Amino acid sequence: MSGLSTNNLEEIISKLTSKIGVCDKMQKKIKTRIGILALIFILSYLTLFCQNVIHYSNNTHSLANYPSPPSQSILKHSLPEETTHLHPGNYENLTRAVHRMNINIQENVQDIQINSHYTYKNTGNQSAYYISIVLDIKISTVLVYDAIGDLSFEWHSMEYSNLINITLRDPLVPDSPPYTFTVSYIVEDAIDQIVTPTQSYNFYWSMEHDERTDRFLLVIALPINFVLCNETVNPPLEPTADRIFSDGQRIKFEWDYTDIPANQFQTWTVRFKTYQTILPTTITTTDYHWEIIIPMFFAGLIIGGLTSFFILNRFSATERKGIVESLLSKPEKQILKIIQEADGRITQNKICTISGFSKAKVSYYLSELEEKKIIERERWGRMNRVKIIDSALEKVEIEINDEQREEDTEGEG
Repeated sequence: MSGLSTNNLEEIISKLTSKIGVCDKMQKKIKTRIGILALIFILSYLTLFCQNVIHYSNNTHSLANYPSPPSQSILKHSLPEETTHLHPGNYENLTRAVHRMNINIQENVQDIQINSHYTYKNTGNQSAYYISIVLDIKISTVLVYDAIGDLSFEWHSMEYSNLINITLRDPLVPDSPPYTFTVSYIVEDAIDQIVTPTQSYNFYWSMEHDERTDRFLLVIALPINFVLCNETVNPPLEPTADRIFSDGQRIKFEWDYTDIPANQFQTWTVRFKTYQTILPTTITTTDYHWEIIIPMFFAGLIIGGLTSFFILNRFSATERKGIVESLLSKPEKQILKIIQEADGRITQNKICTISGFSKAKVSYYLSELEEKKIIERERWGRMNRVKIIDSALEKVEIEINDEQREEDTEGEG
């Protein structure tokens, strides 16, 4: 300990303590930042993947997915023209309070699915058991249901019209609350495609109201990724819609009418085009993509986790080496390297022999390393055995260049 005064020791300890504190803070801060970057990587991967899954699911379509009625509920047969198809009794007692027709243009830009919600009230003095709906258009599939479930009905299909006789779940008695049910059906090849550079489409819809209606609402929804045409020659909507809105995926147009008399004829026109190219898909079932979602989800977690592990592990090794080189004195590095080369355990006397340091100098620097929680001395017979207890430093390569060895020799002298 020659040449070292008490003041010099206090100054060295103060500097070492300061460096250790600064490096600990830097180490924690850098690891935190790397952890955040790894988390961002994983979340970004999963976000992009989920967007692709959603886009894939939205562009999957098949007529097999359309609602269809139970086979026993459909009665298709050709009846003589003079045959009366209306159910007998109490039809005149019913008033159609609301008819809301939702037309969804399908993703194949050919067919439309219509959900007509009817609300009736009994304004007469006798109970009603049946309701008849007349559709003056060719349809392919019918489903009738209310808030509880499917309703029993008879579907009489003719060449250009359809009669649907619906049996109410419970009789609609006079002055009872209004009753609402839905008739859902498909109309195929209802869209006209215009061959233009913008690939535009025309949808013409016309209907004759089969009975008087207090309020009629028509809502037409474009397919996903479609918008109105912006041509100046022909207006995109005829007549002008009362309201234009969106559900986040589809653009919708609403017309609202009141006091519609029976047999009134109305027409609407919607001209629209693609907003962006939709890639065609040959997959027509929504069950298949779960076989892709689950493996890719776990693959994302594994890739993100392994990336984070290797980044943190590689950085930690470099960081530990830098900390050792900056905080340990030159004799401490040399002693630590001797212990490493002896597989982490060596006697104190052997350190003196290999290093050439005096017993007092070796004892002093071993005490310094003990205070820093790097090594530990234990009695081994009549000698002291030294071992590394800081696992982070067991594999750190300690570099001691020639200049350091010369300075160590001078200090020893």
